[in-house]
Amino acid sequence: MLEGAGSATTCSRNERFGRIRGFKPLFHARMAAWNIFSTEVMPIRRARRDDIAAIVRIEKASFGRQAWTRAEFLDYIAEPEECVFLVAVTDGAVAGYIVGFGYRNRAEVDSIAVSPAHRNQSIATALMNCLKRILRRRGFTTLSLTVRVDNTPAIELYRKLGFARVRRINRCYEDGAPAWRMRTSLILSAK
Repeated sequence: MLEGAGSATTCSRNERFGRIRGFKPLFHARMAAWNIFSTEVMPIRRARRDDIAAIVRIEKASFGRQAWTRAEFLDYIAEPEECVFLVAVTDGAVAGYIVGFGYRNRAEVDSIAVSPAHRNQSIATALMNCLKRILRRRGFTTLSLTVRVDNTPAIELYRKLGFARVRRINRCYEDGAPAWRMRTSLILSAK
């Protein structure tokens, strides 16, 4: 798989990370005010309802039969205080997305994907870096994700972004595939 193609997801894409782990709202109403993040690559902004069709297309192209539904993405958009749901925009169209949740001082990448036409353009990197900055400002100290063991390009990307393998989860996905849990620190070192 290429960059952003099914790169991170919880083991069961049918269960929301926030619901199964008992996450509480930590993203305050102030977060609803942010809209556009300036990056060196492209504009990244908060996902909106009118982005859902493009997000679902990216999702289906990236995850096939295990793709989330429109309704599941609408649930994320409806919970801006519980999650960070960002989209990257190129030429006026959604090129990729990332969804993150936080609990106490830990955060989780619930899903990230980039459209096939926009892969290998640093979009997944820009989305992840933006999510990390937001979470760091909110006081989170670690960011974790789950990635299929056979998704070598995604694993290499995450390593470049500072993630390290923590443990292997056998039979993690619906098709029985194993996964790696990976984690990175959000604490900036004083260098």
